[in-house]
Amino acid sequence: MRTKVLISLLIGAAAGMLAGLTGVGGGVFLVPLMVGLLAMVQHQAHGTSFLVILPIALVGAITYGILGHIDDWPLIVGLASGGAVGVLLGARLMMLLPERHLKWLFGAFLVFVGFAMIITYTSAPTADASSIVLSWGFILSAIGIGFVAGILAGMMGVGGGVVMVPGMVLLLGVGQHMAQGVSLAAIAVMALLGALAHYRQGNVKPRMALLIIPAAAISCLLGSVVANQLDASVLRQLVGGVIIIVGFFMAIKDWRTQKDIPLESWLANRGRVVEGNVLVVDDDPGIREMLGEVISRKGYKVVTVESGELALEEMEKQHFGLVFLDLVLPGMSGAEAFSAIKQKDKKAVVVIVTGYDEDPLAVEAMSHGPLFLIRKPFRISAVAEVLDAVGLR
Repeated sequence: MRTKVLISLLIGAAAGMLAGLTGVGGGVFLVPLMVGLLAMVQHQAHGTSFLVILPIALVGAITYGILGHIDDWPLIVGLASGGAVGVLLGARLMMLLPERHLKWLFGAFLVFVGFAMIITYTSAPTADASSIVLSWGFILSAIGIGFVAGILAGMMGVGGGVVMVPGMVLLLGVGQHMAQGVSLAAIAVMALLGALAHYRQGNVKPRMALLIIPAAAISCLLGSVVANQLDASVLRQLVGGVIIIVGFFMAIKDWRTQKDIPLESWLANRGRVVEGNVLVVDDDPGIREMLGEVISRKGYKVVTVESGELALEEMEKQHFGLVFLDLVLPGMSGAEAFSAIKQKDKKAVVVIVTGYDEDPLAVEAMSHGPLFLIRKPFRISAVAEVLDAVGLR
């Protein structure tokens, strides 16, 4: 436990310092470190990062404001409004991406971030705040930059500053310190909306976030003060190079895991492979992917299908000790699938998954005696609790 707390504090300190010095929010380090060092599921790391980024961005924005680097509220409003729409859309898009595709995409995104940070200082204009001329074109451009940043933030679990800071400097002619302060102010809005959206999808771990936030907030304050005193060009280029390396190795590592290691060996490296197999039946590809990842991380062999008919076909091939069954399915209904599943294997434990408080299909299915029922939107911890309670062998 002490080791976990220490790692969390170090992760927070690194992310907060990065945010304060560069105005990028810190998510570019948070997500890969939470996945690699805290063994979090990728979707959980993305969702939890928003909750951590929120206080980081608030502390950084307030500090930059006190130091006189935030004096363009129309720019903040434009970025925040575009980002607010984009982050909600990005959060939905993330749930549609398979885990391995998300890791590939995130690795490529980190490489882009690194180059963007370096290019910012090799070709950026030197305009200061007094030279900015507000116009409808300027505001619409700010909204567009915020929208793109929001989509990437919602999908990747980062604050969006890696898009907004270079965008403001290169496209809008905003000075570097002002761009970083404004970016953190807009990030705070997007982080709040992103955290709420991912929490509803069960992808936020508040307890983990609370371990990271204290060190992150303090280091962000220190980083913001240092950034006000120093020319950060060399530091940003150095950080950009580090991010490129992190993204490259993250993508390569995931490619090797997916391509070269058999599923049984991959599971054996992460936990004990038990004999009980798990079947997931849901027509939502995002839910199937998320459940598959969580169940695999717990050490179980898992098969995912999108209909009751395909579930029965899989049950002809092998035994499943546990079945997660969505009640709203194409073709055969969930209640019909449940009845057929119990006829094939009376010992199989069925977990009913439903999005309604008073679902007649759930009532019908419960009359046949399932042991568990999970209501959407559910938290990942609820799935882990079911797996622990069932105790498959």
